[in-house]
Amino acid sequence: MLTNKIILGLSVVSLLSACSGFRDKNAPDEKAPMDSEDRRKYTFGSVVGDETLVFGGSRKKTAGVSGSGMSVNAYLWQASLDALKFMPLTSTDANGGVIVTDWYSEAQKSNERVKVTLYIRGLELRVEAIQAVVQKQVLRNGQWVNLDQTDNLAATNLENIILTKARNMRIQSK
Repeated sequence: MLTNKIILGLSVVSLLSACSGFRDKNAPDEKAPMDSEDRRKYTFGSVVGDETLVFGGSRKKTAGVSGSGMSVNAYLWQASLDALKFMPLTSTDANGGVIVTDWYSEAQKSNERVKVTLYIRGLELRVEAIQAVVQKQVLRNGQWVNLDQTDNLAATNLENIILTKARNMRIQSK
């Protein structure tokens, strides 16, 4: 019984010592001090480099185009908000790149309504970076009924409108 306690105690001590701050002196330092030139490049960016032209802010690839920390293309995000400004928004997540609207009905078609969910993926201004899902419901016998399919034509048209707005914003910003 005493031997089991001694073995258990030694096991615990060896486990705890393995988790201690032991460090190999020959291992490279993970946070090596920067000299003034490296600090300048890290802080202000470089005119020539693998990230094109970066003047300030974070140098991480996940930083937004506008330097705001967004993980999606800022032009696509703003163009999406502009394109959907006539619809009530339920949820917006700039970091996740998701915009969800509430149900919207036009005055001329009060027996139909649509809901849009936009997904913006990535930092590049490309067709693949945006996906719209348009759901449609119709009013039948006092109940809103989902149509079986999403409105693919409306989704494609919305994506094209957003891409055009985003490209124009990018051109105007230069």
